[in-house]
Amino acid sequence: MSVTAQVEQICERAIRERVFPGCTVGWIRRGKTEVRAFGRLTYEAGAPAVTAETTYDVASITKSIPTSSIILKLLEDGRVALDDQAIAYVPELQNEFRERILIRHLLTYTVIFDLPGGLAKVARETPDQLLERLFTCPLLAPPGERYHYTNSPAILLGLIVERICGRPLDEVAQELFFKPLGMKNTTFHPGLPAEAVAPTEVDWRGEVRGSVHDEAGWALRESGKPPGHAGLFSTTGDVLKFE
Repeated sequence: MSVTAQVEQICERAIRERVFPGCTVGWIRRGKTEVRAFGRLTYEAGAPAVTAETTYDVASITKSIPTSSIILKLLEDGRVALDDQAIAYVPELQNEFRERILIRHLLTYTVIFDLPGGLAKVARETPDQLLERLFTCPLLAPPGERYHYTNSPAILLGLIVERICGRPLDEVAQELFFKPLGMKNTTFHPGLPAEAVAPTEVDWRGEVRGSVHDEAGWALRESGKPPGHAGLFSTTGDVLKFE
């Protein structure tokens, strides 16, 4: 069975079993990019079909594309170092280990902030205080001792990008990666008609479509800050250009 046939079989079964109403899948083989689309944007009868150009909230891909990739480019250019203290760029950090948090700890997710309920809870309750809560909460362990994948390190990396470059994260990403790579459908500001964007879910805000799904990302975006951990919108074809 060919790769294409296997992909079709898996996706069509997932749609039948209501894992999701539709999806796009892409791959690069022998230097050739292929993107296939399956199903519809929602479960409603007559909903628009998913196409290869359907835009998705790519969520935590944002942590890598563009946030950590920009940091790596700044490292390559000598504008930041792995052993730089985070407080050199974010002096607002107030926990007891503030002087020991290094850029390398943020990149490797070995800084664990003590945020019961996570930043999503903070975003729902007091969105305007999200960064203040992050800056002032304690750590659960000294930096570098334990790995724990969370949003907080990427949020701080996004802020560090902005403070080094003197421009918002989205502008830096556009200049360094999206424009040079021809990622024309990749943005923090989709502004597209509803039929061009896949909804992510229905939550306390209603149907989330074209707005950042992640609550902390939504809160930061509402305050005018492109978030470093979530909130990027893209197509499968565009993501494959970032190889």
